[in-house]
Parts: sequence; structure tokens; C-alpha cells
Amino acid sequence: MRGALWQMAVRSIAPVRDKSWQIRTTAYSLTLLLVVLLAWLLISRQRLRNSVTAEKQSRLYLRSIMDNVTDAIITTSLDGTIEQVNLSCYPMFGYAATTLPGLHWSELLAQPQLLDELYSATSNAKTEFETQGKRRDNTQFPMAVNRSQIRLQQQSKQLLVLRDLTERHQTEQLKQQFISTVSHELRTPLTSISGALGLAVSGALGELTASQKRMLQLAYSSSQQLTTLVNDLLNVERISSGTLALQLQPIALLPLVQQCVDEMQLLHPALTLQLQNLPALEQLQVNADISHLQHVIHHLLSNAVKFSPTGANIQVSVTRQADFVRVTVQDQGIGVAPEFVPKLFSRFSQADSSDSRKHGGTGLGLSISQNLINQMRGSMGYQPAPESGSCFYFELPYIQADQA
Repeated sequence: MRGALWQMAVRSIAPVRDKSWQIRTTAYSLTLLLVVLLAWLLISRQRLRNSVTAEKQSRLYLRSIMDNVTDAIITTSLDGTIEQVNLSCYPMFGYAATTLPGLHWSELLAQPQLLDELYSATSNAKTEFETQGKRRDNTQFPMAVNRSQIRLQQQSKQLLVLRDLTERHQTEQLKQQFISTVSHELRTPLTSISGALGLAVSGALGELTASQKRMLQLAYSSSQQLTTLVNDLLNVERISSGTLALQLQPIALLPLVQQCVDEMQLLHPALTLQLQNLPALEQLQVNADISHLQHVIHHLLSNAVKFSPTGANIQVSVTRQADFVRVTVQDQGIGVAPEFVPKLFSRFSQADSSDSRKHGGTGLGLSISQNLINQMRGSMGYQPAPESGSCFYFELPYIQADQA
């Protein structure tokens, strides 16, 4: 109708759903998620700060330890270029601070041409290699090198620990001088005491009662043991200092061994010492120092006698093996414990070192004997006896093989 005002209303037959709660829930969830993310970011940032602080403290701690170690500690790349050093390295080699990184570490060696030998010798991280170090002013000093492989930041590095041995060598030299002086001072009066007691025991100074003779024999035996100890100390000092001179000459080995066996048999009639006599070896000769070789044979026989029970049989044999001749001394004693075998030829080593041990000794004899045999270009070793007891032997090249 013209001129009329119309209004239209639309109404749904189904009820209209209220979506306001969904909108509110979504808003709340988003707000909560943002809060959680913000909290996580704050916590992560704090953890990162703590981690960085802990790492800095750890680095400072390790650096402080390294800088307070008296040995020089060096890390290098695999090609030997120095990357880091501790503070002790600079005064040891006379370099100014921060000047060593970038150099090849072989510049610290007096003989850099021996670098391959050093690497070969220190392939085991526990092995110490002694060489000469070189300071900035080209002066040299004794130095020990330990080397190992490490990984830093997923990269292989070389860790070197260098130790100045100057003080140790000086101490060793003073100790050797002291031993030498004391031993020489003891030797003169001991010789006089042993000589006088020997004369008294032999009856050259008059008749003795049984008790007097027994006491003098005990004193004479003790003086002989003390003389042996002094001689051993002197030999140790000479071997350590490299002043022990041997006079090698051709000697017939079998007669010398027979003589030592006969002398030991006279001193210990309660035991049986037998030498397996091979006529084919009677003329066999070796290059040796006769007095020192006698000392070695006497020591092996004395050890066999010391650890053998009364009535035991001690077997001594001389055999040829390839280019060497072997002298073997086998006893029927208690043998050597397997765990002690690696220490047999070390100085002052004894299987029973307690004050209540049954058998005396200093633990020097086998070490000295092995050194003497080595200087005669031979070798000494040990093996368990087939049944019971010990079996010590030494080998020397005989003349024919030596000349060839």
C-alpha cells in the first residue's frame, strides 16, 4: 500500500545456540598458552644463564688448576701446532706470555729430529720419555714427556705434559755420591775386620776353644755379608752413573761354572750341587768379564742354596741354544709367586720384605746380575722349575757367533 510503513521480522523455528562460552574458552586457552610460553622462555633463559655461568666457572676452575701445576701442559692439534698452554710453560722454556700458541711444539725440543722416536715411545699414554728440552736462549735441560690423545669440541687433540727433571737428576746425583762415599769409607775398615777375623778363625793367631771359634766364625760370616752389601751398593751406583767398566775377553765358560759350583759345594755340604757336564762344550768360549761373570754365577748359586731345604739337589746346566750359550740354575725351593715375577729384577724387591722374613738380603743381587749380563751383550731370565722350585738362567753369545 502506497505510503504505508512495513516491518519484517524473521524468527528461527529452532532455538539459537549461545557461542559466547566457546569464545571465552578459546581466549582463556590462548592466554594460558601465552603465559606458559612466556614462563618457559623465562626459565630457559635463566637456565642458559646458569649454564653459561657454570661453564665459565668450570673453565676458570680448570684453568686455575692448570696454571698452578708446576709441569708444562700443552694442547696441540694433531700436526703438533700449539693451541693452549698453562702458565708454567712460559718460565720453564723462557718464553714471554701468549707467545707459544701457533708454534710447533717440537721447537721446545733440543733434538727435534727425534720427534718420530718420541711419538713411537709415547704411543702408550702411561709411558714417560726422557729427552732434552730447549729454552728460548738455547740452553738445554733434562725433560720428561707424557703424551695422550684427547677430544675437545668433537675434534682430536694432542695433550702433552712436560716435566723439568733438573732437580730430580741433581738429587739422584747427590744420592749416588753419598752411596759411593759411604761405601768406599766402609770398605776399608771392613776389609781389615774380615782379614783379621779370617786369620783368627783359621787358627793363625793361636788355638781357640770351641765357643770362641764359633763366635769368631759368626762374626766373620757377618763381616762377609756386610762386605757383599757394600759391594752391591757400589755396583748399583756405578751402574746408575754408567761408570761400571767391564773388561771383556774370551774365557772358557764351562770350567768357570765348574769352579763356582765346587766352591759353593764346599761351603754347603748339606746340599748337592750338580753340573751337567757336556764334553762338547768344554772348549766353548764367551766374551765376558771373568770377575763379574763369577759374581753373577755365585749370586745365582747363593740364591738357590738360600731357598733350598737341607738335602736338596741343585742342578746347574750349560747348553747351547742357537747363537747363545745358556747357564741354568735350578733349585728345589719354594719357588716364586706368579704375581712377584715381574718385580724379580727390580732394585730392592723382595717377595717377603717384612721384618720377620726367613731369608735375608737387600733385593739388589738379581738387578745387578741382570745389568752385568746385559753389558756383556747377553740376557737373564726366570722360569718356574718343572716340578717345584725356581729356575734362573742367563745367556751369552759365544765367540764363534760373535765373530760371525
